[in-house]
Amino acid sequence: MSWNATIRGVRLHWTRPRSLLVGALITALPLAVRACDPPPRHHGHDYGAALDAAAQDGRLLLVHLRHPQRDAGGRLDLFTLLDHDVAALIEKRFHQVTVDVLRESKLAERLAGSGTAVATLVLAGDGRVLARQDGYVEATPFRAWLERVLRERPRLMALEQQLVGAPLDVDARLEFAELLHALGADARADLQLAEARSALGAVAPEAMRVARVRARGLDVELLRGRGQDEAAQQLQKLPIERYPPPPSAAEADVERPREPR
Repeated sequence: MSWNATIRGVRLHWTRPRSLLVGALITALPLAVRACDPPPRHHGHDYGAALDAAAQDGRLLLVHLRHPQRDAGGRLDLFTLLDHDVAALIEKRFHQVTVDVLRESKLAERLAGSGTAVATLVLAGDGRVLARQDGYVEATPFRAWLERVLRERPRLMALEQQLVGAPLDVDARLEFAELLHALGADARADLQLAEARSALGAVAPEAMRVARVRARGLDVELLRGRGQDEAAQQLQKLPIERYPPPPSAAEADVERPREPR
């Protein structure tokens, strides 16, 4: 059905079927565009949903630990994470979630230990921490850190799988610990170092000295990273034949934390 009319010398033509078709296209187009969009990869404060999504599609999970009264977190969000190159890399390769360390204190402590205010963690889909950055980091080094995590991820996964079948493989255990330390995941590196120290007895005599030197070097670095410079210096002076030293009475009473999940 159509009709023609003239209003003030302007001829109008209206066709009802055509107008209905245009209206239908206008209505359907946004739905089609939304259907083609990738699912959102920033999950707000829903840690469970973010971890599930990472487990399903294999992307890593970027966890932003934030304290509402610390400026470092705001600067990270405003300058580093909004940098074009950083944002593009995160959108392509990561899921994201924000954890308020005050409102979600138990989760924050489980992931990063007590007292953490502002930090960025990279988690695998099983919840294990692969890398960590504390405080404010500028865009260029932050992007370089993310790129290194992505490069090292296959090796991390291969070592972890290797250790499932060969838990007494000290060389693999130390390499795993060293790589975690290089990526900033010192708490997990310390756990792996403890496993390596306990397995030193299984090392062949000809390889024992090399393993001890390697383990002690990492031990010293981890102590210094925790601000225990005096303990690190004492350990460095310890004859390698006496490494690892027996735990002190205080250390013996402390149960080591388990892998964060």
